[in-house]
Formats: sequence, structure tokens, C-alpha cells
Amino acid sequence: MGTIKLNPDNLKKKIKGLRDKADEAGRARASIDRESENLGRPSPSKAVDTFCNNSATHIDNVRSCADRIESEMNRIIELNQKWRSQMDSGTITVENVPDTVLKGGKKEFDTWSQRRPGRQGPPNNR
Repeated sequence: MGTIKLNPDNLKKKIKGLRDKADEAGRARASIDRESENLGRPSPSKAVDTFCNNSATHIDNVRSCADRIESEMNRIIELNQKWRSQMDSGTITVENVPDTVLKGGKKEFDTWSQRRPGRQGPPNNR
């Protein structure tokens, strides 16, 4: 058994930082692409096109990661609201989380967190 601790305000700032960096990278990528186009696409190796395609994929991955983190954060906030988990100085603490959930992925967390909704404690608390 373990514990999940989360300070939503701090994590929201980090998520915003990820999104801001992805936006900044997207603008830089667009600027490089525009400049290459303005110069008549001078690279015979298509290096700029390759860079633009590859960087777009990575920028999208950062955005997707921020979305996944936000989704999991919202689930933990929901746990706090449903089960009245401990909250101290803005930090949510969910106790008695099974190891399978802590070591598992999204599926394990979703299954565990959705069991017996409305109870006054996480599913394994009595």
C-alpha cells in the first residue's frame, strides 16, 4: 500500500509551463518553415521539411503529455472530493493506494478510483 500526494496548484503551473513551451516551440517551428519558404526552400536535402515534420510530432507529444497529466490530476482531485481525502496546505493526500495501482498505469488507476463511487474512503479503506 502507498500514498498519492498532489498539490494541484503547483501541478497546474507545471502543466501550463509544458503547454507554453510547446506553443513556443510551435511558433519557432513555423518561423523556420516560413523563412525557408521565403528563401525558396534552398535546402536540397529537404532538411527543413524533415525538421518541421519531426518537430511537429514532438511538439504534439508534449501537448498530449500535458493533457494526460492534467487528466490524472483531475482524477486525483475527484478522489479528494468523493472520498474526502486529507488536504493540508493545498496538498491532497490519498492513503492506502494498492501497490498494483501505484506501479500500474492509467487502466489500473481508473479501475481502482472508480470502484464503489460515493464511499467515504478509497475502495480499500473500511
